[in-house]
Amino acid sequence: MAKKRVRRLVVGGDAYLWTGRIGHVGIGIGSGAEVRRCVHLRILAGRRAVLPVVMVSAGPPGPWGAATDCSYPTPGTVRAVLELALAEGWDPRAPDPGFAMLGALDGWELYAPEDEHPRYWLYQRLLAEVPPADEPALLARIMRDPDPAMAAGTLTWQLDCRAEELLGDAQAFHAWAEQLGRIGTDFHRAKLAEWELFRAVTAGEPWPEAALLTASDRSQRQLAERAVDPAALDLLAREGRTRRVRNRAAARLAESRRRS
Repeated sequence: MAKKRVRRLVVGGDAYLWTGRIGHVGIGIGSGAEVRRCVHLRILAGRRAVLPVVMVSAGPPGPWGAATDCSYPTPGTVRAVLELALAEGWDPRAPDPGFAMLGALDGWELYAPEDEHPRYWLYQRLLAEVPPADEPALLARIMRDPDPAMAAGTLTWQLDCRAEELLGDAQAFHAWAEQLGRIGTDFHRAKLAEWELFRAVTAGEPWPEAALLTASDRSQRQLAERAVDPAALDLLAREGRTRRVRNRAAARLAESRRRS
């Protein structure tokens, strides 16, 4: 059963109140999903400033079907969360103290705020700034978010952005796709396969006919616009799934033949 306590904490001469509501969250998607203990932590400064944090156990499932760590965060852990937020720029005296934080402390993974929409934009900012070498670790962390649908959507967005950037470098694309395939779901692995098809067709490399015919509508539309291989355009013009795809591929094929 969920618990809620109100406690007082003094940091740097300032007094704060904090409450914690214990619950459980599903982490991950599909066969890798599991249930973990979480605490919805709220740190209050005065009457208006609130720092909401979702503390998800970083431990494996235990005897409760949740985490093996303590059932409630210690005051020391809450102090560490508050000190981390203050160090990262949270201003409890600001008129609008909205703040987003991502971190880990004492066996807990921290997500803030509780609403998944600000967390989504936090992830967008972090992904825009992360060095390429650190991107897989950040995406793996995002995929452990308490909201699996939002996490999967974030990975989909990043997958499409990075795939487009790496199309011109086959070696870098394959190395990146292999890492993303281990992090994502079956849906993401299917998207990676379509991006590999797109990369091969637009680069003039060999491509499997069956993969082109079974590609999604979106992928076929993109290929009808950007394919450079006349054989791919001819196949799409004859057997593309939609009239739009067939017409566009036929038009580009005709343009290519006129230029040659």
